[in-house]
Amino acid sequence: MMRTVLGVGLAICLGLSAPALAAPLPGGSFMQEDPAPAAAEAQRAFDEGTRQMKAKRYAEAVAAFQRAVKARPDFAEAYSNLGFSLRNTGKVDQAIAAYQEAIRLKPDLAEAHEYLGGAYLMKGNKQAALEQHRILERMNPRLAAELMEEIQKAP
Repeated sequence: MMRTVLGVGLAICLGLSAPALAAPLPGGSFMQEDPAPAAAEAQRAFDEGTRQMKAKRYAEAVAAFQRAVKARPDFAEAYSNLGFSLRNTGKVDQAIAAYQEAIRLKPDLAEAHEYLGGAYLMKGNKQAALEQHRILERMNPRLAAELMEEIQKAP
């Protein structure tokens, strides 16, 4: 009984909901549900978002990418594409936050750095865009050159 109480208390402290817990195993330990369904749902939502993004239906893409990151909060590519879609709906501040989360999760995600630089330019922050360019130079010279073209065109 004490192990069950401690297990539930730990789950509550970690922010896990009751459905995240399974019945106690022999010995009183707990097991979380299989993460595969969440990963599959995240991939389905990501694929849908990508289709919507390619069709330039950005509001629909935003909704799909939001489902992807809700199902799998560590999905850096989904955060990056969420940022791209948000930026294309005029929500630049939210896009910046999405790019920053993508980079936090996967610092070498070059596309997120390029898109973040472009978003900073939209906000008039050329210095921050140049910082993203410096990072990109080491990662992906082609994307760095594309961002530099945008920076040079900016007022």
